[in-house]
Amino acid sequence: MFLKVLKSLLFSCLIAISAFGQDPIDIEFVNRLNVIKSNDVSWGDYQGSPYLEKNYSPAKISATDNIYSVKYNAYTDKMEVILNGVVKALHPRSNYTVEFINKNKVYKVFSNNKGEKGYFVVLFEGEKSMLLVKETINFYKEVKPKSGYDEYEPPQFKREKDRFYMGLKDATSILLSNKKKDFYATFGEFSEEIKKFVKSEKLNLKDQADLITIFNYYDQL
Repeated sequence: MFLKVLKSLLFSCLIAISAFGQDPIDIEFVNRLNVIKSNDVSWGDYQGSPYLEKNYSPAKISATDNIYSVKYNAYTDKMEVILNGVVKALHPRSNYTVEFINKNKVYKVFSNNKGEKGYFVVLFEGEKSMLLVKETINFYKEVKPKSGYDEYEPPQFKREKDRFYMGLKDATSILLSNKKKDFYATFGEFSEEIKKFVKSEKLNLKDQADLITIFNYYDQL
């Protein structure tokens, strides 16, 4: 009888230890990861890469205290996470913030004007808004020569030009136009002040460092 009670107590302790050893937030996070499909285009024979970085890097992911090995796939717009030796994908619809520890680089999820969610790099975060940049890589199929004068173009991944956005507090984003008039209009009632500031400081609306300066000034108005 004593042995039976002892075994029961030991079993209860093991269950308790197991339960407290698992973070329920981490379990929720893990359940949001998707297995990467082997028929994805990035698994073929091509030039270039769907990734911005070659290697996985340590990253903190919001809602969990654990550090994961992560790599951003700019073609699929998903974070790829190594979990127990298996690579899984974290879709932006999960709304997690990903901070790469050794790169001082933070990705947050925002929606575009079509309501589609995606990962954006946060360049500046203020009280009014954020300056974001969208990194994009597209895949181009092979182009066979139509005549003897044309050259064969292999299938390839190509990084497109980064686009800058204004991030709002409701997690929506506004593309910053290359046209000056539309660019200043993004700042609403402060458009004239921003215009004067840009002119006085001789800032370039296409330069990342200058855009950070503009957003920092806007945040102080």
